[in-house]
Amino acid sequence: MNFTPSQVFIIILLAGYIFTLFILESWIWRFQQKRYIQIWMSFADSIKLQFSPGSFVPRSTVKPLITGRYRNRQISVTAETRRRYGFQDAIFRVSVSIKNPKTNDLPKGAFFVIGDPRKKGILSRISGQTGNLIALRPEEVQKFSWKAVPENLGNHLLTAKSAQKILGAAVINDILIDQGLLRYRQIGFIADPAEMRKLINNLVELAESFERFSKNWIVS
Repeated sequence: MNFTPSQVFIIILLAGYIFTLFILESWIWRFQQKRYIQIWMSFADSIKLQFSPGSFVPRSTVKPLITGRYRNRQISVTAETRRRYGFQDAIFRVSVSIKNPKTNDLPKGAFFVIGDPRKKGILSRISGQTGNLIALRPEEVQKFSWKAVPENLGNHLLTAKSAQKILGAAVINDILIDQGLLRYRQIGFIADPAEMRKLINNLVELAESFERFSKNWIVS
């Protein structure tokens, strides 16, 4: 195929434009990453947790990690970036330890998961009783679906103030309570220490709500 001089010029111009955007995005992200790591390090120190440095860049084998005991339970906070359709976004994760106060364990088969039904997350891979919920956020109405065993566990947790605060404030992908952990995942990075602390406190309170519900269960 033969190109005219004007076509060659346009191709070179487009290639240069795409390359410049790629370099600019990489430079901006490197600058942001240094800032985020400083914020995370300072935040971990402020609530007496450990910070392990790493990289937020896609496919990094070592990711920044905040771990330790907070409000008498083990927590971890991490994040990573990924490339989708040529763009870069972030996934923010928090896990909080959870247990049955009487048995120090969860009842067999008990779980709770809530998420956006439009996204392919944990929700689509777990079977169980299903319910629907609409959360009113400042910018929009976000629809969620949830599954729980036993079903009244879901009703109990969704009436908790902590759950309402979480669903009303964050762009969550899913929350899963299973195998001794409450696992939270959202699309989008959190770099504001006050916002991060508020979210972690709400997740801890949701874990406490689960424990209040489960304290009379008997593990078979």
